[in-house]
Amino acid sequence: MLKRIPAVETHDELFKQVKALAKKAEIDESLKLEVFYIDSDNEKIYVSDDSDIQMAYALALSSDNKVKF
Repeated sequence: MLKRIPAVETHDELFKQVKALAKKAEIDESLKLEVFYIDSDNEKIYVSDDSDIQMAYALALSSDNKVKF
């Protein structure tokens, strides 16, 4: 599923958005949700804390100004 969400600053804010989207899409709440982004080397980076989010934004500023979680 591809969905736009408001910019977030923390891991907790991001997961609140993800959980809300999963609930709307009627995804089983018992499933483990993982969030990641694709970096400039086309590698999948798992978002596990606030520093991962900040790195995603820093990389976006040096490329296309977009973060795709």
